[in-house]
Amino acid sequence: MPLRIERVIPPKSRSDSIKVSLGPAIEANFQRKRDGDKYVMDRGVISVNQPADLPDRDGMWVTGSLPYADADRWRALFGGKDPTGSSLSSAFDLKIGALDFAGRRLNDVTLRAGTRGEVWIANVSSKELAGEIFWHPEGLGRLTARLKYFSLPDATPGSKDEPPPRDLPALDIIADKLVLDGKDLGKLELVAVNQVLDWRIKKLVLTGPESTLTADGTWQSWRVQPRFSVNITGLEISDIGNYLERLGYPRTMRGGAATLKGNLSWAGSPQSIDYATLTGHLDIDAEKGQFLRAQPGAARLIGIVSTPLTLDFRELRDKGFAFNTLSCGVDISNGTLATRNFRMNGPSAQVSMSGRVDIVNETQDLQARVEPSVGESTALVVAAVVNPVWGLGAYLLQKILNNPLGQALQFDYHVTGTWAEPEIKRLKAEVRNVAPQTQPSLP
Repeated sequence: MPLRIERVIPPKSRSDSIKVSLGPAIEANFQRKRDGDKYVMDRGVISVNQPADLPDRDGMWVTGSLPYADADRWRALFGGKDPTGSSLSSAFDLKIGALDFAGRRLNDVTLRAGTRGEVWIANVSSKELAGEIFWHPEGLGRLTARLKYFSLPDATPGSKDEPPPRDLPALDIIADKLVLDGKDLGKLELVAVNQVLDWRIKKLVLTGPESTLTADGTWQSWRVQPRFSVNITGLEISDIGNYLERLGYPRTMRGGAATLKGNLSWAGSPQSIDYATLTGHLDIDAEKGQFLRAQPGAARLIGIVSTPLTLDFRELRDKGFAFNTLSCGVDISNGTLATRNFRMNGPSAQVSMSGRVDIVNETQDLQARVEPSVGESTALVVAAVVNPVWGLGAYLLQKILNNPLGQALQFDYHVTGTWAEPEIKRLKAEVRNVAPQTQPSLP
């Protein structure tokens, strides 16, 4: 490309100016002043695809628009000191098609940034984030951000693995909208510190229209086997159906409220769960919801809860199983969930379950027991399952004698196979003995 360099020294002046042009797109303009026997940079501008007009104040400016930039390779050139030892502030006013920074790529970027002392201040707008960012370089660095929205940028194409925790800065981030995989998860508040040996999340709060998640965690910094541990101090959900739809699982459940607490850990980084090494414990309590037909993918894990009801109870299968209460403790080891105390009570039936669920291979091996409640809504279901005569008799006893016959029926199942194609085997269906009610004595 053609290169032109022009130096102008005004008469009787202790300053000079240098103008540079490279090809049709790049221009630069620098103004210096004499300090003893040397020249010191006073102000300057490098422009891409626009004229290089000197700024009104001291410092080095980079302006214009360009299709691509690698911020990491340029970062060391700005904000330092020039060879004469004088400090030279830097500022940017750029539009960039793709910007690589810290191993991540931002797209369609509008950037205005400058320095205040040693602190970098930037106003950024891109597809992935928008807001104000502050960079404090002391120590291992601290990044403070106040964002309108944020979604984790994709890794830089061809980049190496993410840096170990010891290279990560401290974080203080508030984003009014957190977006992951195209899903709006609500407002994010994150405070994290680098403790050299590990990177610790001191505060994580995620607030959505129907949920609040609070947690803390630690990313251990071993280079060979990094591991992330998170302590879920509370997940409060006011509408499970809407919450699951927000996560990308629509028509999985209607209504319902739930709380979840526990701890999880897995090998690797906090950015993605490694299900093969997932370990921990969760306690779940829910009430007043209704299971709908499970959708493909991870939603089938939720559908396992109502799977035993699909074999015999067509009424519940078609309309969805409504429950009053649900409680469950889950132990997790290397991607396998184990439970012994799953309990779900509803107006149509009571369900208990125990066994294991493999979330890596999406299979299950569960023992389930269903005890139907015999009332107006389920008398016809029971009649079809056992026999018409017994079903009619049960219905009449329920109406006339007010006998709690929900304790007299039980169905046992063995659920295996995959989430997509579960195999449900009915082990037995029996009428249990019910202790006779004590009759009041006649006066």
